[in-house]
Amino acid sequence: MSDHHTIPSSSSRGRGPVSTLTVPAADEEIVAIKDVRCIGSYNWTDNPSPTILVPGSPRIWRNKQTPFTVPEDSGYQFCDQNGYRLPTTPLLPILVAVDSVASGSDISSTTIDWPSVDFIIDRNGLRKLMGWVGERKQSFRIDLQLAGEKTVLCNRWEAKTKMKTFGSYGYSFEEAITCAAPGCETGVGGHHRIVTYDFNGLKMVVRFEVDACYVPEDPPLASVDELATEVASKATLSERPTSTHVVDETISLTVIAAGKSVANESTVELTTRKAGNAMQWKEKYLQLYFSQTPELFIGTQRNGCFTDVQRKTIQSLSYVGDNVQKRLRMLGKALYAIQTLVGKSGSTGRLSLVGKDKELLVYERATSDSCLPNDYLKRFVRGG
Repeated sequence: MSDHHTIPSSSSRGRGPVSTLTVPAADEEIVAIKDVRCIGSYNWTDNPSPTILVPGSPRIWRNKQTPFTVPEDSGYQFCDQNGYRLPTTPLLPILVAVDSVASGSDISSTTIDWPSVDFIIDRNGLRKLMGWVGERKQSFRIDLQLAGEKTVLCNRWEAKTKMKTFGSYGYSFEEAITCAAPGCETGVGGHHRIVTYDFNGLKMVVRFEVDACYVPEDPPLASVDELATEVASKATLSERPTSTHVVDETISLTVIAAGKSVANESTVELTTRKAGNAMQWKEKYLQLYFSQTPELFIGTQRNGCFTDVQRKTIQSLSYVGDNVQKRLRMLGKALYAIQTLVGKSGSTGRLSLVGKDKELLVYERATSDSCLPNDYLKRFVRGG
């Protein structure tokens, strides 16, 4: 898209925002996520041409004994690999991965009725909207497009999709404490999972990254080779051929069958903290909540020396969930308001939500470009 790297403003669009969304009041009814299903997954490869491994696999937790020391993070890391590799169609891997997983599965749990979906969104977008309803000062943009009668396609937008790292140890911690799964050694930038669930009566399709997975019955300490053999022995890989999905005359997305599907119960979020620093428990809880990731592993370090890895389940953080319940109810109402707004803009409308300070502004984008190829948009039309 021509405006991909510019936050809309009166100067760049020739006009100001067309609307300003206000934070809604919270309903009394408790909001909860239910009917969770994983419907697809993939890993990006480092191939110059956009290529994903499907279903891919998360990195494997090594259960490494502490203490151990890692170097400071260096080089560049992705903050939005989907936007980096497919800037005009960042949601395409979701549909392609779901198709690929469903075609290789003998069960119906991975299939989905696309016209019934209300939102397709990254977990990152839900967290940003939660910041807005919590009146946190922040700047962000989410590009919106209607598909079918009601589905809101939410495209993540970042000023920079790849950033230089410094002063942190999180990536080095992940490298030290995990290893690549068999068949996914060429995967880069994390394992992406796609789940569907009901949130406040809305049918959501949510994409997010998973840092690692673990096999609970493994011995306390295992070598990388032993872990790889263990996971490989449990894998049932289908021999699906490589396929290519054309975006336009210059871009295509290639799919390679590799990796194994991992149960949600085995997935883990990793984070680090400096010894003596407090954890931002609300943010960590919401990260787990919106992806329904069951566990968080927290590495505590001082100058890169990790002395402890603490494990927290999402159930153990239920008190945090109670504290953010009001904000979740507000988010539920806000999503309905956004869906109504996008519905009124029609299939040709192109809107952007722009968070500035504590406001959420709505802009019309000066483009007719679609975030998905027409062949994929058709599936959101009943009988299309």
